[in-house]
Amino acid sequence: MGDPEIIEADMRPVIFCSMQEVADIMFISDENQFLATFQNAAKEEFKGWSLREVRRSTAAEGVGRAYPLDINDLLPWWADIRDAK
Repeated sequence: MGDPEIIEADMRPVIFCSMQEVADIMFISDENQFLATFQNAAKEEFKGWSLREVRRSTAAEGVGRAYPLDINDLLPWWADIRDAK
C-alpha cells in the first residue's frame, strides 16, 4: 500500500549531475536541445549516462558560444587574480 501523501508529480525521475555538466551543455545547445537533453536524461535507456553523453546522443554536435556575461561584472576581483599571475 502506497503513501497517500505522495502524488504522481512527486514520482518524477531525478537527474543528478554537476553544475559543470549543465554549463557545458548549455553553451553548445539552443533552448530546444537543452530541454530535450534533460527529457532524454530522465528516460530509462539513459540511466547512468553523464549529461554530456545524453546531449551528444540527443542532438548534433553544437558550436560553443561566448560566455554571455562579463565575468568582471560578476566577480570584480577576477582581474586582480588574473593580473597577479
